[in-house]
Amino acid sequence: MAQKFMTYEQQLHKLQADKGLNIPDSDFARKMLEEISYYYL
Repeated sequence: MAQKFMTYEQQLHKLQADKGLNIPDSDFARKMLEEISYYYL
């Protein structure tokens, strides 16, 4: 089954809410998601 599309903001929220990840710099985190991809984390 294909993965549901999520914006970068949705991906950051999911990492914080579901995985308990502390993200102090959301701008940097978004740039990293653009380069790395959420699904490779």
